[in-house]
Amino acid sequence: MRLLGFDAVVRADDPVVTRALTELYGPLSCDEPAEHIITFTRTRDDICELHLDGARILHTESPAVAFSHLIWELNRQTIEHTTGRTLVHASAAARGGQAVVLVGPMGSGKSTLVAALVQAGFGYVTDEVVAINPETLLVDPYPKPISLGGAGGSVPDALAALQTLRPAGLESYLGDHWLVAPERVRPGAVADRTMIGAVVVPDYVPHAPARLEPLSRPEAVLTLAEHTFQLGDRPEDHLDALARVVAEASCHRLISGDPDGAVAALRPLLERAEAAT
Repeated sequence: MRLLGFDAVVRADDPVVTRALTELYGPLSCDEPAEHIITFTRTRDDICELHLDGARILHTESPAVAFSHLIWELNRQTIEHTTGRTLVHASAAARGGQAVVLVGPMGSGKSTLVAALVQAGFGYVTDEVVAINPETLLVDPYPKPISLGGAGGSVPDALAALQTLRPAGLESYLGDHWLVAPERVRPGAVADRTMIGAVVVPDYVPHAPARLEPLSRPEAVLTLAEHTFQLGDRPEDHLDALARVVAEASCHRLISGDPDGAVAALRPLLERAEAAT
């Protein structure tokens, strides 16, 4: 698979794992030789190990911990190996050639909201890493599986049907997490490379009606910078790219406790951005 700047093949001795990864990372699969090899092994007494290029990186008695670490490791290696991009820890969905970037701390509902947007017909960009080309300001899609639930989190009733879309046989590996392939949410869901039309900071408030509040451009740049990976590497270039993104995008804070209401509030943002272009 090609994960932005990280090319890897994952080998597992459990066919359930290989089938699940083939489905979950389908949009990122490629036929070219991979530079790196990750192996996932599970013994009969449920000892699981992960190796990266021959070096052991995990030994655990928990299959769920091992699988979760595999997904985490794929993301970590993607971030470390992707150069020439400003990488923001955020979710994003696209419509009409414009993307809305959802940026904020853990627990603010970014992944839940991007899943709702994809379900509503938006294109899926990512729920993990928004990769901005600092020269063109285009975002390269990183359509990893959408991660929902887990860590005591709950998924709204509006998205409960997505639970049936989890790859079969992964119960012992996923625990209370849901990993959903974007193409299973909606065929053809993966977006192309796109511009950013809106920057939105979601604030999940249970039962709150959805509403958008203006966000100043300095606040938007600061929030993006706070969630930018490896900002210390060429900070001037990254901050310049973020400032130019914000200068062209509409910036808002989204207060919402309902995915359907949030989708309805966000849809006009990209419609206006599309009309402006």
